[in-house]
Amino acid sequence: MSIGQLVLNLKENKEDFEFYPTTDEMLRVIAPYMEHETVLDIGCGTCKFKKYMDKKRDDEYKFYEAEQKRKEKEAEANGERYYWNKGSYDFQKINKYFVMEKSRILLQQLDDDAICIGTDFHESVLIDKKVSTIFCNPPYSEFKVWTKKILSEGNYKQAFLVIPQRWKDDTEIMNLLKAFKTDYTILGSFDFLEADRVARAKVDVVRFQKQKFKDRYYRYNAQEDIDSDTFNVWFNQAFGIEQTEKEMKDEKYESDSDRSKRYNENKTQTIKNALVSSDESKASILVRLYNQEYEKLMNNLKAIMALDEDVLADFNLSVALIKSALKEKMKNLKILYWDMVWNEFEEITNRLTYATRKLLKEQFQELYYMDFTIENIYALVLYVGKNANRYFDSQLVDFFRNLSSNENVKPYKSNQKLFDKDSYRYYKEEAKNYVLDYRIIASSPFRARWSGEMDRSYHHNQTLEDIFVIARNLGFAPCDHRPEPNYFGEKVQVFQKFNQETKEQPLLMDYVCYKNGNMHIRFNKEFMKALNVEVGRLLGWIHKKEDIATEFPEEMAKGAEKYFKQNYSCILNNTIKLLCVS
Repeated sequence: MSIGQLVLNLKENKEDFEFYPTTDEMLRVIAPYMEHETVLDIGCGTCKFKKYMDKKRDDEYKFYEAEQKRKEKEAEANGERYYWNKGSYDFQKINKYFVMEKSRILLQQLDDDAICIGTDFHESVLIDKKVSTIFCNPPYSEFKVWTKKILSEGNYKQAFLVIPQRWKDDTEIMNLLKAFKTDYTILGSFDFLEADRVARAKVDVVRFQKQKFKDRYYRYNAQEDIDSDTFNVWFNQAFGIEQTEKEMKDEKYESDSDRSKRYNENKTQTIKNALVSSDESKASILVRLYNQEYEKLMNNLKAIMALDEDVLADFNLSVALIKSALKEKMKNLKILYWDMVWNEFEEITNRLTYATRKLLKEQFQELYYMDFTIENIYALVLYVGKNANRYFDSQLVDFFRNLSSNENVKPYKSNQKLFDKDSYRYYKEEAKNYVLDYRIIASSPFRARWSGEMDRSYHHNQTLEDIFVIARNLGFAPCDHRPEPNYFGEKVQVFQKFNQETKEQPLLMDYVCYKNGNMHIRFNKEFMKALNVEVGRLLGWIHKKEDIATEFPEEMAKGAEKYFKQNYSCILNNTIKLLCVS
């Protein structure tokens, strides 16, 4: 889609927030300062910043590679050898790419590896979004507000802003540079007269750099969540507090992990109860509860900070301790609520196994950077939807492998000899061409307490939930009501939803858990046929429907051809439809 057509679409949907794509000439002067950067692109648009830097990296490597090959040929012509390590030269410019973007049209066009951590710039807090580089080409009607917010709240080493040339005449901006000990360099002056979208604005590309990062003796702590200097200024302004740097450095805050864990468990259960008891959308409920918690936190802190210093001292409190506590509380509050999105939103949990959700979440490990808003929940679910497709097949195979053991497998007809007891030793990573029996021995999601009773809160490997996810993806419909055993040795039946056409409610599985940690499962044969067919296809053990009859044991082959290419393959459209953000 051309930029002109994209702009028309944005205007028709009232999402043209002064979208003027940055030109290559502007980005060219920034490129020399980019090396292994973690970037926050604010108002990212079409992610042109990343695309330019990626192309620059590729072009540099191609030139390097061509030069090395030339030297190699030159050496050969002289009867010599020239060695070069193809992976030794590192041209990585962007290590991780975070974005903030308000337009839903542009959000849906983001690259899969672009992680959106905010939608509305004015509602976002920047101090807890630690990156090495910020890039922003702001709306020029609001450039002063955007510039001042980035300079005063930004948690960065360097920031590149494309802003109107009159920025230098703004007294407030200049005062902020002094207050936050920030230097600036104008890398170049440009206009948009020949840009993708023409405009009369004349702009500077400015590099802002905090002075402490220029000190060669300064040790940059990549693990520190919030830059202390930035946070201190923000805190002091918010609560009207002044304190010396020495006082801040002399005191440390020790968090009570046990108390925090206990608080989170109680709070999680309270939130779950609220989600179940209301007809309101889950997104709306969570955001409302989060805002209540955050407002309560800030009001309590304001009440504390209103106390006389002597009173604070009597209770062994200080501004330093309160600041540290606030940092921890702000982060933990976001983590708590974002975890609820990962674990309670059917758009995520219904189609993804525990391991897949964990993998996606690890890629999104900076989750607590995102402010907890409805629009940001939308952005997260959209991100999961766009990236989940690549995992549907792999999680099916992983699930199959995890259930594979000597007791649970039967060989393909062409692979019978390898499964001979005397000559075959089973290794599940190496074994090929077999099916899973419908009777399975797996690890139990429940374990025994010291008293011998069943611990019903233990869900180490999420066995049951993963079974339901895989069943849904293969076209089966587990009931929402899933009974659990009350004691070891009790048989539990799990049914599918009532079928209006057949007037039947088929069994999905029954299982029994034992104290030794095993769970004996008897699956619906049709479910196990579907699983075996799809895994066999994905692993290349079968290539067409006809292979099922020739390779599978007769019990698993009968009628199984209808499950060929049955695995779920798309979540994105459903994600957008199911997520209610009203």
